[in-house]
Amino acid sequence: MKTICFAILSVSLISTAEACLPSSPADVLVGRIASIEKGGELQRESQAKQGFGLKFTDYHWAFRTWYQRLILPSAQRFEGVFAISSLKPNDIVVALASYYDGGKPHNYRIDSVAKLTYQNNKLILQNPLVIPVSWNRQQKRCGIGQNYAGILDGFIDNNQAYYLAKLQQKYPTCAALEKAFATVK
Repeated sequence: MKTICFAILSVSLISTAEACLPSSPADVLVGRIASIEKGGELQRESQAKQGFGLKFTDYHWAFRTWYQRLILPSAQRFEGVFAISSLKPNDIVVALASYYDGGKPHNYRIDSVAKLTYQNNKLILQNPLVIPVSWNRQQKRCGIGQNYAGILDGFIDNNQAYYLAKLQQKYPTCAALEKAFATVK
């Protein structure tokens, strides 16, 4: 009887932990959208009402270490299952993307996306189209806190201001950001 109770408790704790697994900085990519396709394999598999596939002219994993770049699978396909109608080709975005299928490790799921722009040589990150699973550092648990700032604010260690400053170092001017990603003609 104890074994059965332990097994049930273990399964319930594992599913709770998985449901509260926030993205990590290694999941952040910056890229320019080349095209947006409706539907996709992820939408069919999840039976979601809406879905999309994104193709990028170029993208960079913003915060992956050299070791993570070596061991994590490269991406060939990006898909999501939320409304993306406010984005269009040539938009530069920040996205949270993770591979979702061990059998197809080059398929990545977009968990959230936000447009990245510049104003007076300062990066501006718009609100995400969908709020990702986030870590509330004040309450030390999953959820959105009162001070939630955006797509880069849900990581365990640092807040959005920290990661936005790191992006600002990589792309110090509007011209540097534009030059980093080929445009759609």
